[in-house]
Amino acid sequence: LCNSDSLPDCLVEDQLTRLAAALYGLVGVAVLDCVSLPICTQLTQGDYTSTVFWQRGSDGESFATRTVAAELPRDMAKEIFTYLPEPQELDPQSFQDMVTRLELGSRTAWLVDFYLGSDLDLEFEMRKLKAMLSTMEVGRVSCARHPAVCQEMSVSRYPSVAVFKAGGGHEVFHGAVSALAVAQFARESAKATNLRTLSPQIFPQLVTQGADGSPAWFVDFYAPWCPPCLRLLPELRKASEMFDTVVRFGTVDCTVHSALCRQHNVQSYPTTMLFNVSRPSQLFRGDHTASSIVDFIQDILNPQVVKLTEETFYTSVGRKPLDSVWLVDFYMPWCGPCQVLGPQWRKLAKMVSDLPKVFVGEVNCEEEQELCRQQGVRSYPTIRL
Repeated sequence: LCNSDSLPDCLVEDQLTRLAAALYGLVGVAVLDCVSLPICTQLTQGDYTSTVFWQRGSDGESFATRTVAAELPRDMAKEIFTYLPEPQELDPQSFQDMVTRLELGSRTAWLVDFYLGSDLDLEFEMRKLKAMLSTMEVGRVSCARHPAVCQEMSVSRYPSVAVFKAGGGHEVFHGAVSALAVAQFARESAKATNLRTLSPQIFPQLVTQGADGSPAWFVDFYAPWCPPCLRLLPELRKASEMFDTVVRFGTVDCTVHSALCRQHNVQSYPTTMLFNVSRPSQLFRGDHTASSIVDFIQDILNPQVVKLTEETFYTSVGRKPLDSVWLVDFYMPWCGPCQVLGPQWRKLAKMVSDLPKVFVGEVNCEEEQELCRQQGVRSYPTIRL
């Protein structure tokens, strides 16, 4: 309440800009002309110059009015943050109740901060998030007071922020904790209910045994320090939204669950695999984009490329009608050029799928060594018409 150089303690334009930037998305900043509007004296107990914070009451109509004592933009922003609602502190019982509600069908996602000790700047960021994420609940768990909860969640670094989604799954945020970055992550993650973090405790029954009724899981084994891994995670969220009950999506942090990653022979990051209860796992070698992931999964679930064995090669290719054409790729799974060819080979099979007498096949020479020897295959990939 100022707008006049003749009045003391007026914020200059640069200070107003910095204050507005600090409160962006949370609190509007405006200037009231106290020279021409005598209402200023009624709002500030007789003072012509002051900063006043109005906050709408829970009834949606009334307002609480507070005079801001701080004078510098940074200090003013911090004081205003103290007036914003605090995230809910969760104990083991309330935390478990929250997870149970989500498992039973609640659609209200939660953003939860697992913290250790006091960090005033982090507390301000969480208050900002409480105001920015109006459709979500925001909570905090003290790992000093409730270590069992944090141990169960495999919390290994602080602060650790996670989104708990409808269905009971959760996803961990990676990066510097700032309100804008976390809010963007939270909105994207809450929508991607088909993607969840996996631990050794739930991996076997969900992924390899299909206990949740899902026939297939697409799993990303990653490390948080790996830039390509972090770029892949948003693409996974997009791809997961293209499937529902047919394919589930999961992530495994190999810096936390190293034994699980070794068990699945993960030697580089990111390593992504499609697990299917009824068949061996398939390694994804395509581009790290949502569209490539979707194409890969659809190709596996509805294959256009015919997988040939020694028996089916001679019955299908060896005895083919004269007017039929077979294009066959002889490959080794460890062969780099073969891995590059794989996605293009599947695309080719799709392109000719409408031609009734044209077939595209493949032979895994690691599994069908005798067939490849009989066919004189000495290099990989070998493509024959």
